[in-house]
Amino acid sequence: MFSDNTDDLKTIKKTLIDIDDRLYRIETILYQHIHPKCDKMEKHINFVDNVYVTIKKPLQFICNLTNKHTLTNGGQQQALPFKEIEKSTL
Repeated sequence: MFSDNTDDLKTIKKTLIDIDDRLYRIETILYQHIHPKCDKMEKHINFVDNVYVTIKKPLQFICNLTNKHTLTNGGQQQALPFKEIEKSTL
């Protein structure tokens, strides 16, 4: 009966060692491969956000200017004739 418990403990110990080894490999992959890529993605996101903030106002100005020179006809926008654009102030 005592021998059965010893075998069970050995099996449990072997299983724990295997689990610990798997956990170590997962941590290694996480910190060596995934974490640096997340840092790169964060830098890219910040770059795109900064570009958006920089061009937001000029782009809004151009869109507003374009929208100002279009008129709605039955729900569809049409460009104003060139003569009308010349008359309006830019």
